[in-house]
Amino acid sequence: MTIDAETAKVNKDLAEARQFDANAIKASAEADLFVLQKADLEVHFRSTERDERLSRITTTTNRTLVVWGQINEELIYTNIFRLRTFVHEAEYLGEKPSAIDVIICGPGGEAFTGMALFDEIAAQRRAGWVFNGYVRGWASSMSGILLQACTNRYVGPESWLLIHEPSMQTSGKASDLDDNAAWLRRMSDRMVNVFLDRCDNKITRTAFMKKYNRQDWALNATEALGFGFADDIR
Repeated sequence: MTIDAETAKVNKDLAEARQFDANAIKASAEADLFVLQKADLEVHFRSTERDERLSRITTTTNRTLVVWGQINEELIYTNIFRLRTFVHEAEYLGEKPSAIDVIICGPGGEAFTGMALFDEIAAQRRAGWVFNGYVRGWASSMSGILLQACTNRYVGPESWLLIHEPSMQTSGKASDLDDNAAWLRRMSDRMVNVFLDRCDNKITRTAFMKKYNRQDWALNATEALGFGFADDIR
């Protein structure tokens, strides 16, 4: 073999060696990249799985309505919308009706607006949902009536129920005032029946009306339980 031929062979061998080294470096880099991508996928998977678990916790085990403050159209609309969302989520996930907590604290408010949520809770109870109502602080007037809509009624140890006749502002002719008074009496009778229907005969209508007529009737947790307007203190 001539010197030129030998030099050419050496150069070829060197080139092949360099190419081998380059391929090895590339393969190593690709392996490292694969490991990083695999780690990223695992992190993404764990993050997605965690988010899905949190979503499930939010939608299944932490379904809560919050009736806090003055009862008005906005508060009631928000809670009815939220309640319907819970129901539709359960249907989408193929779940059976389960439990919904209702946190109640407030001075009452608009009676007819509040009864919209009362009726919605009653309808979903008939469909199998269980409502756990919790009074925190106080539940006055319409807020106390909403507690009676719940399957299970709980009053906090330091919380109160305040029961009184409904009221309304009105004006007009004497006949208009008479009509409004008659309507208010019908509304009042219905509210009395809401309490009496849930009291398990622990108070008679006569005794209830003596406490109710023309005055505010404040009950602490023990008294609310004793008269049958709550199922437990917790």
